[in-house]
Amino acid sequence: MDLKCFLRQLIWAVLLSGSLYACVDPTSAGLDLLSEDLLNLEYVDTFTVETATEISEAVRTHTPNSFLKAYILGRTEDPLFGLSEASLYAQLIPEYLSPKFGEVIVDSVVLVLPYDTGKFYGDRARPVSLEVYQLLDPILSTEAHFSTERFMYSPIPLGSTTFFPSKDSVSVLDYGSGTLDTLSFPQVRIRLSKTLGQELLALDTTYYTTDSAFQTFFKGIYIKPSAASNSALVGVNLNTTRAGMTVYYRNDTIQKQFQYQFSPYVANVSAFQHNTSGKPVEKQIGVPSAQNAYMFVQGMGGVNGRIRFPSVGSLKNAIVNHAILELRVATLPGDDPVLYPPASTLVLYYRDKNGNLQVVKDVAFADTEIPQKFGGTFQAGADPEPGLYRMNLSAHLQDMANGKVSNEMLLSLFPKTENNSRSVLYGAGSATYRAKLKVAFTKYK
Repeated sequence: MDLKCFLRQLIWAVLLSGSLYACVDPTSAGLDLLSEDLLNLEYVDTFTVETATEISEAVRTHTPNSFLKAYILGRTEDPLFGLSEASLYAQLIPEYLSPKFGEVIVDSVVLVLPYDTGKFYGDRARPVSLEVYQLLDPILSTEAHFSTERFMYSPIPLGSTTFFPSKDSVSVLDYGSGTLDTLSFPQVRIRLSKTLGQELLALDTTYYTTDSAFQTFFKGIYIKPSAASNSALVGVNLNTTRAGMTVYYRNDTIQKQFQYQFSPYVANVSAFQHNTSGKPVEKQIGVPSAQNAYMFVQGMGGVNGRIRFPSVGSLKNAIVNHAILELRVATLPGDDPVLYPPASTLVLYYRDKNGNLQVVKDVAFADTEIPQKFGGTFQAGADPEPGLYRMNLSAHLQDMANGKVSNEMLLSLFPKTENNSRSVLYGAGSATYRAKLKVAFTKYK
């Protein structure tokens, strides 16, 4: 380790008492400083911070030719955030084209949704109820779609189920290879109408010549939580051949199956709905202020945090050597941290000159090492201190100081559309655990 890096690390470690630090700076700013200049670094943790909570704009939940890592389903009545509901519009295509079914008897039709077991949120001791319907509207898979879009579906359900979310594997018999195999993995299975299976296997062969021809008859499915279900949210993984709708049938006495699969080349659109009316989060929605005591953030289409540094211009003639934003987790009356633990990862965004949201430069530079180089991961606090998030925004704060970007950022989950968790944070107006920006910088003439 060279002397310059050693001195910088030593001083910064003393100042922040063990907070996030990377000896490799995200920018080249300051690398030409002499080592003795580092001893003249200035440290400030009293920068004015303003915080707020805002209603989220619609989030993109379908990008052509891609899957989300997790699709959220379910409904929950959060004591602080209110009602959150997640549903899914999805298209299915035959596992292969030009199948030969012949005269068949359909035994059953089952929709298989493998769990993303890291995406359970809420009360897993209470059941979740899902309903499945047939889509009536076509969805253009070549276009982006957002969480507020809605498509028509038949009012007659294809099937429904009530289940307890579980990480345990479920064993099922598979006839797909022509031999009887046992498949075991965590999943929710929804039995659908046998009539649908009979119709699909009886289709004219022209409907099986291309995927698009098949979709002219069967436009897809809509999966939604029932109105009585308000306990939990789960995540399902569509990016596996185990996911799909399987028709189990017989030719004479021979048992067979045919699968209709999810695909990145068709549409899979998550739809989110949030109602914060009368809940504590509603009182925090507004503009950034140094008096706001709390800040709320939520995944899916839920609220974002807003953070502003009104005095960042004072760093205009300075090199930002390192900057850490520190946010403490708050537990409010009526909350249940066991059922609703803090989100695992938060990140910072800003709006570019075209108004589009972008991750801050420090996140972009971190690439696949976001926890190590940017931070943003939840850390349990040392008793009796609350837990916290620390975020390195050295490069972005330098851009703020130089007037390249706005002095305001958004705080959200990462990635927002695939996360069903949330966090309540102390804001700038907290008397005990205010949002804090800690900066090490060197002034120049």
